[in-house]
Amino acid sequence: MRFNHKAGDKMFVDFTGKKLAIIDPATGLLKEMEVFIAVLGASGYTYVEACRSQNERILLGA
Repeated sequence: MRFNHKAGDKMFVDFTGKKLAIIDPATGLLKEMEVFIAVLGASGYTYVEACRSQNERILLGA
C-alpha cells in the first residue's frame, strides 16, 4: 500500500527489535547497541544511528 505524504509533514522514528553487536576498540569487549531509525515520509530519506541505550538523554546528545 502506498501513502503520499506532504513534504515536511511526517517523520517516522523507532528502534529496531534486534540489537547490533560491536567490538569496543579500547577494551576488545563485545557490546550490544540499540539501533535508532528515522525516516522522512515524503522523501523516504533514512537516518540510522547506533546508541548505547534508548535513554532520552543519549538520543538528544546531552
